[in-house]
Amino acid sequence: SAVVYLRRAVDSDRANPRHRFNLANALEVVGQFHEAEKHFLYFLAAQPDDVVGHFNYGIHLDKQGKPVEALYHINRTIALDGGMVSARVVKVQLLEKMGQFDEAIAEIQHLKGMDPEASPELLSWEERLVRARDVASGKREEGKQHLLHMVLPDEALVRQVQDYLDSGADFGSLVQQFSIGPAAVRGGDIGWIDPAEMVQEMREAIEGLEIYEISPPIESRGLYHIFKRLP
Repeated sequence: SAVVYLRRAVDSDRANPRHRFNLANALEVVGQFHEAEKHFLYFLAAQPDDVVGHFNYGIHLDKQGKPVEALYHINRTIALDGGMVSARVVKVQLLEKMGQFDEAIAEIQHLKGMDPEASPELLSWEERLVRARDVASGKREEGKQHLLHMVLPDEALVRQVQDYLDSGADFGSLVQQFSIGPAAVRGGDIGWIDPAEMVQEMREAIEGLEIYEISPPIESRGLYHIFKRLP
């Protein structure tokens, strides 16, 4: 396989960071994200101004549910190559995911100038961002929070999931894999929730959550609940 071949290339020429980068990308394709991370970091330490290196690592971080870290590397990509349209598209996607709608809309304006032929699609995207911004603003004014919700049946699985989270696994992916809650098919997205309508132990756990923060496990009626706050 490509991974086997690239491992051999790394072993035979450890001084060449490009082999590490190629291996990181191959590992990403086969889902070995934790090992891919190590090789991406090694490559960027050796080649800190590599445009594609920062871009691919940003994509990797986004897949791991780390949009803030991903945005740093996408911004670095743009600083190194301001004409890279794909990097600006990913930046808008990340800003939208993070709820930074005004910044995303501003970036759309850059894209309109860079790619006039895509103006109809960009205008549609911009209109969607405006609607999402207005909805989110209204929900926040009502005191609601946008949450992901994981429901686990026992403590053993809670410990297993926490180990995965500690290693950097994406919360939504773990919900789809392990949660027995009805929102599992949506990655745990339960939309905008008013904490005042929740049982006391859950309300207390989520009221103080920062954006992207994950709650401790909450036991209620024999099940364990974990929440992640979204923008």
